[in-house]
Amino acid sequence: MHFGLGTNTAADSIIVIFPSESETILTNISADQVITVVEDVLTNSSSPSAQRKVDLIKSNYGYTLNIASTEREESLSLDYIDVAGRLVKTEQVFIKQGNNQHLLTPPQTKGIYLLSIRGKYFKWTERIILPE
Repeated sequence: MHFGLGTNTAADSIIVIFPSESETILTNISADQVITVVEDVLTNSSSPSAQRKVDLIKSNYGYTLNIASTEREESLSLDYIDVAGRLVKTEQVFIKQGNNQHLLTPPQTKGIYLLSIRGKYFKWTERIILPE
């Protein structure tokens, strides 16, 4: 993304909001430079005691999502977001305490997507490429 500052020599703040709804705030940014902002792949739970381990595994059958939950049962929304930031597909998954496996049913169109997984106590984002 490119934007101008007119006669200003700096931007007091730049707020980047990613499709997963996480955000990065940059302050006191000088003009005439290129800045790369990368979204954190793993966002900590809003509850420090609710721990999750997430793995996304590619196999001949597609992607399998493994979530190990140490504390809470939770309903999760799995959103597939294309590179233009459009929501393409949503799945719902319910996880219990312990290990959970879910075979994903991603969009049928090949391309690069962000898989954003959100729940009340949990948020995680991963890039996936279809087909790989």
